[in-house]
Amino acid sequence: MAEAPQSHSDADLARAASDKIPKLHQTSYDTKPTSMLTAIGTDASTVLKAALWRNDFKQTVTARDVDFFSISHHRGGAAVREARDPDVPGVHNTVSIQNMLEDTQEWISEGEVEFAHFHISTALVTTVFQQILDRDPDFDAFDYAPVAHGAALLGAVTSAASMLLDPRLPPSRMLLDSWGVVLADTLVRHHSVHRTGGRLAPLGPLMPVNIRRVVDYIEAHIGEDLSLNALAGVAAQNVYHFAKRFRETVGESPHAYVLRRRVERAKEMLHATPLPLVQIAYACGFSSQSHFTTVFGAYTGATPGKYRRDVRD
Repeated sequence: MAEAPQSHSDADLARAASDKIPKLHQTSYDTKPTSMLTAIGTDASTVLKAALWRNDFKQTVTARDVDFFSISHHRGGAAVREARDPDVPGVHNTVSIQNMLEDTQEWISEGEVEFAHFHISTALVTTVFQQILDRDPDFDAFDYAPVAHGAALLGAVTSAASMLLDPRLPPSRMLLDSWGVVLADTLVRHHSVHRTGGRLAPLGPLMPVNIRRVVDYIEAHIGEDLSLNALAGVAAQNVYHFAKRFRETVGESPHAYVLRRRVERAKEMLHATPLPLVQIAYACGFSSQSHFTTVFGAYTGATPGKYRRDVRD
């Protein structure tokens, strides 16, 4: 049996994030260096790392990385085949899961290909496995077909790519962590040998004292790049339980709640202060003025500048 992921205490499970760089980001190719179009999460402690690549490699070897479960999404271009199973090609809009039972995998491509990698921390996958299936996982517990079947994982990675891999709008740690939970949940429920498939029973709301602590923490740190791990720690929950129970308690995800509170804080500042828009953007936790304008417009239907003029008329 393959080596199992290390077990974690409840305190450790609230800190499932990793600041390590996935091995797949360091892969070398036999023709020329891979073109990494964008990479996210590699400079922060998050439960999810991701990258968008384009290259024309003919052959490459990827190494098992015990710190991450890695999912690849073929986004267009030539077919890619796993050397030991060449009759099952990965083509546009298919997904593969890095085999954690093998030290390496060899891949062969017929031409240029674009693909996205999503790397979920093993600690988070362990947490989700324990919470959903009430057992400790080992690497034998997953289905590592070269082309993963099932609409759930494909839908999840497609949605994650659209939200995370736009280089014009770098995602926050909160958004990365939130998608990490979604992908880990999908991986365990649909691609473990103990898969459950359907919807799970609600976990129940957070205790009032814990939700108050989280809300107070968000208000006090609204200008920072908040993470799901930090909020889970404040609530004394593991990341998976916190994300699910927060939604059941508040009616929206932690990321959606924080984004809404950033907009509300910005509205207050636009009304009460003469600060430049860029300063308000950073004070409210937006990554840039353009990010501020995009999100503010989505919530209010107006640009920050127009909103300020309207409320002051």
